[in-house]
Amino acid sequence: MISLAEFRELSLSHRADLVQEEGRFIAKRIGQTFQVDLYRVYNFYVEIWNNTIHGILMNIDGFEDEQFLKPYLDDFNLEDLMKDDLD
Repeated sequence: MISLAEFRELSLSHRADLVQEEGRFIAKRIGQTFQVDLYRVYNFYVEIWNNTIHGILMNIDGFEDEQFLKPYLDDFNLEDLMKDDLD
């Protein structure tokens, strides 16, 4: 397991590999020119930003503060997510 700080030090390709191997998909949100996929990785969350017009990966970043989950709250129950972490 790695910390969020260690995750942020990884290259973009290594972040993508780690999310693919260890992440649990939670939700996605779609804008006019982007799609953001949200994952839970260890004890933090990761957003993968993709440009839907050009089909390119824009960024992968993580966070721990649950306030950043607000854009996704219509798509999942936070209590269920926290319960899964305890199992």
